[in-house]
This record gives sequence, structure tokens and C-alpha cells, in this order.
Amino acid sequence: MKWFASRFRGAPRRDTVEGVEIYRAGGEYGVYAAAPFAYFKHMRDCDVLIDSENGIPFFTPVFSRRPKVLLMFHVHRNVLLRELPPPVNWLTWALEVWLMPIVYRRVPFVAISESTRDEIVKYRYTSLPVTVVHSGVDLSMQPGKKLAEPSIVYLGRVVRYKRIRELLKVFAAVRRRVPARLYVAGTGADVEACEALAEDLGIRSSVFFTGFIGEDEKRALLSGAWVFAQPSQIEGWGISVIEAAACGTPAVSMRVPGLQDAIVDGQTGKLVRTWDEFGDALTYILTDEAARAYLSEHALSHSQSFSWQKSADQLLTRLEQVRAEDSAS
Repeated sequence: MKWFASRFRGAPRRDTVEGVEIYRAGGEYGVYAAAPFAYFKHMRDCDVLIDSENGIPFFTPVFSRRPKVLLMFHVHRNVLLRELPPPVNWLTWALEVWLMPIVYRRVPFVAISESTRDEIVKYRYTSLPVTVVHSGVDLSMQPGKKLAEPSIVYLGRVVRYKRIRELLKVFAAVRRRVPARLYVAGTGADVEACEALAEDLGIRSSVFFTGFIGEDEKRALLSGAWVFAQPSQIEGWGISVIEAAACGTPAVSMRVPGLQDAIVDGQTGKLVRTWDEFGDALTYILTDEAARAYLSEHALSHSQSFSWQKSADQLLTRLEQVRAEDSAS
């Protein structure tokens, strides 16, 4: 297996990790320009290419005739316009909205949720079938001792479309009913604005911005929390929700693409449509011990269906099909 990725400061240009040959070049945007050169130099003998689209694909059909699949996490479209500065936002938006459907029309897609699959079909990114392969979780994660005080946790990037500012406003209302704490774990461009907002709302002493945390800290935080809050505008799948579930922690989120696939409403957490409902759901889980225990039990059981081994097996099966179909054509 060979892997091409961007190069971060101090990283070697070439590496081998657990038998995987890794090639690195370019930065956040330069990686896309460097991809064709890396392909012709190191990867022309690959059986199948996985073209990963996370806002921008690598446009491999332009420079490679090898069989390939496009792995798409979620359809970004308006998220790109909101999160990136001009003119980069308009350029990336045009690439996904206008150019991708032309370049990838005859390329099979793999989506990580049913919502992503439905949007790929809706916007006609490909004329071929779309396969769903859910992202897995580390099933060695286990429930631990819950924190003594009512606690809410968010884990992920702190950027505008994740809507942490809106979560803070909801939490301010929850605090008037429950003496809860909110832990915001992650980094991003919106951290300072969120910290300032928490101060303005008078809840700064009850909100803990942890910054980046390691795996052990993540497990402890997810296990200790009473409820996981995911206010994002859109997710590809909501892997953090499943990680929380693997730690016995139910989740509350908006009924949006990705998250509506990861949460079984009323069984592993609550899906809501308004911010008032969001606050009510958090309060309900924090204050009703029986309901919290029920949701925690079912969240843990549900999470066991999503192992990385299962995800790998499903993806490998699809790659073998694509290779066989290419050989037969």
C-alpha cells in the first residue's frame, strides 16, 4: 500500500509506517498540485487509487487511467463559502460544484454515510453507484466513571460551521436550570471568539476550553461526560458521536446530514430541529437519571457495530470489485 499526503514541518518526505509507504509533498493547498508528480514517480503501479475528497478532490481522472474510487466525506458546497476566505472559497466551491461532476462522472464513489450518498446522487457527481462505508471507531474505548457534576462535552474542530457559538448560547440557558459544566475539546480559528462570547454570556467559569487533547485524555473526557453535544451544521458521519457512544455517552445534535445517520433518535441520543429543543434535550438527559442510563446503554450497544476492521473489509471488497470491473471492460 502507498499513501500520498501533505508534508508538515519536520516530516520526512518519505516514510514507512506498519508496511505502508508514505510520500509527502506540498502544504495545505500545494498538496493538490504535487499529487500528479507523486503519482508518476511513485504510484503508477498501484492496482486501484483512492481519491480522497475533503472539500477538494485530487482530480486523479485527469492524470491517471488506473481504476479508482472517490472517497467523499460530505458535500461541502456552502460550507466552503462560509469557512474559507475569498477568493479561495469561490474557487473551491466552483471546483466541487461545477468541475467535479464533469471529471468524476464515470468514477464510482464511496460515501461514509447515507446522507452523503444521497447528496452525491442529488447533485449528480457521478453516474455510477455510490457505496456506503461507515467510518469505524476503536472498540477498545470503554465506559468509565462519570464525573460527579453534570457535564457536557464537545469534541472536534472549533470553526464557524461547527456552531460552537450557538452551543455556548444554549449552554447559558441550560445553566439557568442545571449547574452543569461544558468542555470544549479541540482547536480552530474560532476559539478566541468563543472564549470571548463565553465571557460575555457570564458562563466563562463553567466552560473549559481544553485545546488539543491526546487519545487517553479523549477517552477520559468522553467517558466522564454525562452527554455529548454536537451542534455542527453538517457532518460526513459524526464519528465523534460514535466515539462518545463507545464510551457510554449519549449525544444531542441537530437533525442534519451525517449526524442524523449516526444518532438513533430516542435510543442513542436526541435529534432536534431548533436551539430551544437542543437546550431542552440537554437538560432532559442531565436531569433524568433513568433516561440517561437508557440512552447510555443503547448508545454503547449501537457503537459496537462500527469497528475499523468492518470498515476496512467493506472498502477492500469495493476496491476489488472496481479493479475486476476495470479488467473486464
